[in-house]
Amino acid sequence: MSLSKYLQSPEILSAIKGQSPEQVESIIINKGFEWYDKHQEECDLIQKNCTIFGIHNTPAMQHDIKKHIILHYFEKVLGLCGSPQWYQHFLQEHLRYENKIDLIKENLANSKAVLLAVAHFGAIELLAPALSAHHIPINVVLRFSTEQLSEKIRLYSEAMTKTGLFSQIQFIEIGKPGSYSALEMASALRRKEVLISVFDEETQYSKQVSLFGKKVKGGAGLDTLLKHTNVPVAVYTPFIIRTDRLQYSLSLETVDSDNSDLIQQMYNNLANIILKYPEQWYFLHEEIPLME
Repeated sequence: MSLSKYLQSPEILSAIKGQSPEQVESIIINKGFEWYDKHQEECDLIQKNCTIFGIHNTPAMQHDIKKHIILHYFEKVLGLCGSPQWYQHFLQEHLRYENKIDLIKENLANSKAVLLAVAHFGAIELLAPALSAHHIPINVVLRFSTEQLSEKIRLYSEAMTKTGLFSQIQFIEIGKPGSYSALEMASALRRKEVLISVFDEETQYSKQVSLFGKKVKGGAGLDTLLKHTNVPVAVYTPFIIRTDRLQYSLSLETVDSDNSDLIQQMYNNLANIILKYPEQWYFLHEEIPLME
């Protein structure tokens, strides 16, 4: 069983229900390190990726990378542990937005759609609920690891909306039977809403870009999407950085959507944030789509 499915298994989701954020974090971290102790091949993959991308690979760095990979799953399931009111309070108390929310709202007020191109970095799983808590119309492109988790998160999202504390989150599920994700993504932008989609995964629409001098397949077709949507779109690469235990800060890096190197700009922004916080790049536990 993969780390993803293990940490999102019914047994663990049941164990963390009703716990405090601190307790949930401790449970997930302990379970995650127990899993890594039994899967040396996954530790070897992290070491391999660190070597490829020139990340200083000390035992302390290895430990920190694993911890931040595990924390990604903590943030992914946290909302399921308590009520929507409980979750809203957590987001208000633990995430610093500065003026980033106002910037997104300003674009929407000026009849611009907003594309938030996200990477496998930091606490990005908190982005959609955080924006929803500010009543921003959100569309999230994602792929659930299990159908059970998909249904559980959809039901929780509906409960969040019913409280009036959150705006509705529209899920665009890639690969779900009967879904047309590309058309749904374009429709979200044409409605002048916010679209959250990953740019650092390989798809049939990926193109060659550079990351730390290595050629990788990236973009996930977001440049093609913008070209065919034909509406004004503000494009950003958002990062939610873990600044301390259960403390987060939202960063928005601007991307020039009129520039032909749109995707490379996204990767440049990613490289800059990795240089500052290499341990928070949780894509290091995946097979990164190298072209070499």
